[in-house]
Amino acid sequence: MKYFSYALTANELTMMDVCPEAVRFGPCTLHSHELRFAETADIIHNIQSTVEGILWEVPEEYIDMITAIERHERKRQVLVKFGKETFRAWSSSRSEHQVPNGPTWNYWQEIEDAYYQQGLPIRQIVQAIESVEHYFDTGIKR
Repeated sequence: MKYFSYALTANELTMMDVCPEAVRFGPCTLHSHELRFAETADIIHNIQSTVEGILWEVPEEYIDMITAIERHERKRQVLVKFGKETFRAWSSSRSEHQVPNGPTWNYWQEIEDAYYQQGLPIRQIVQAIESVEHYFDTGIKR
């Protein structure tokens, strides 16, 4: 089964610890979603945004374990663009009603390391942090 990772399991070492049978496909794009922080990295619907992540092939029995490692409450299937192809992939996220909240410094560093390792755009996580700051400054989600 395909799995779209945009958080801790984007890091190859973390994914291999969780699922030694995982096979990395590479960077891919999830359209109509944005990355945000609700203590952990999360994705929410936003028709004007995209989220860059890593596409993996993982055995079905590991999907729940990956969701738990990401500290997410729900798993769902999403459509991701990998090269010229579109794949249905599992992913996980927090509750839609989770209030934006910044990550811990250690969590931030783990995500940043994963993004550097995989060549994912750091601006994506910086923008997610700026959205949390905007929320705390104004009380308005953007």
